[in-house]
This record gives sequence, structure tokens and C-alpha cells, in this order.
Amino acid sequence: MPTPNTQRNDQDKMGNLIFVSFFAATDKNQHQLSTFKLIPMPFNHENRRVRLAQLPSMVSISTKKMEIIQWTKEETTACHFELTSSCRETPPIRKNWQESCLFEILTDSKLTNCRVEEETEPIFVQKIGNKRAISTQNQTRCHRVMQKDQTQHIITTNNELTLPSIVLLTTDNSTSLSCDHFFLLRPTSNNNKQVTLILWIRWPFSKRLFRMLNTFTDFERDKNALRLLLVLN
Repeated sequence: MPTPNTQRNDQDKMGNLIFVSFFAATDKNQHQLSTFKLIPMPFNHENRRVRLAQLPSMVSISTKKMEIIQWTKEETTACHFELTSSCRETPPIRKNWQESCLFEILTDSKLTNCRVEEETEPIFVQKIGNKRAISTQNQTRCHRVMQKDQTQHIITTNNELTLPSIVLLTTDNSTSLSCDHFFLLRPTSNNNKQVTLILWIRWPFSKRLFRMLNTFTDFERDKNALRLLLVLN
């Protein structure tokens, strides 16, 4: 763009060159990183309702070199994680993250760096692909509601469904769920855009996490953002 100063001292200066966008070429020798969205799910602990605190919003993990890139919620606004992950400013790769809550969870280590915060909402519902992650203070009674156009009443057998305090629920496209304190609408369409990996960190199997991550094909890791649901209970 031309310089606004017409009486410039430098007669060789024709204008200012401004970069408004940029692209970076990928390194073919770069080791594979798997990208995850972290969802801290509330849980009941010692008569309190809490969730994990101070966790990043998104992470990319190298299962071979045990390295990590992590983003805060604010930093993710300048990124795209749909197909190939790209950011205007990518945080540095961290090699020393052993003293972190996330590392302790993923390696099934003793939890010394994890912190929790109070959860004020009694009901947590998170849509993840075609599933719903639900957390409540107590068990919840529900009934399935069939979405059918009827001109008159019909007689059906609709048994009561009891949900535990933490559950990952799948409903089909024809069924909604009417519960004591909330109503879940049926899915409007199948969402297969993302491969969804749900890990319930409640039993001692998380030490096999990195072997589980490596079972995904290179295509799946390159083309999809995986979601990691963290629950401590």
C-alpha cells in the first residue's frame, strides 16, 4: 500500500508492505500429533459436586515422543481444528510436562498435581457427536418419547429408564428422552464429522491410553479432532 507521507526523506521508499495472512509448509519428517478437546465433566466427591480445574481447552499429544501442545480457551479462537489443525500462533511444544494433572491421568500415576473446583450447576449435559455425556447429583428417572405423527392416542409399553449420576448415552433419531429434571431432544441428524474417543478415567485402565491412541489410522488422526472426556471418581 502506498505510504501516506508524501514528503518522505527516503526517496527510494515506494510504500509499506503489509502481510494480512500467512501459510506454513508442513514438515514431512514431523512426528504425528493427535488433537483432543478436553471436557472436564462434573462428578460427585465427598458430598461435593466438583470438576477438574486448570486444564487446557485443547491439546495435541505425540504418543511416540511424549510431547504436548496445549491451548487455552482464548487461544483456540484463532485456530481451526476441523480437518488439518492450523493456528495463527501455535503454542510451543512442551517436552517436560510430567508434573501436570493431565500427564498423571493419562499414565495412571498417583494424582498429586490435579485440582478441583466447585460445580454450581446440578445438571451437566454435553453433546458429543451422536452421544450425550450427562452428569447429575443423583440417579435420574427417564422415559423414552417416540417422535411420531399421530392423529389419536396410541398404547405403548414404555418402561422407566434409570440413569446413573454419570452416563454416556446414545439415542436414535426417532427417540427423545424425558427425565425428571431435563428433556433431551432426539438427534436431528447423524454427526459423523469427528471421530469421538471417550475415556472414562474411573478405573485403572488409563495406562493403556497411548496404545489405544495408536490404534487409530494415520488418516483418522490427520483428518479428525478427537475428544477426550475426563472424569475422576
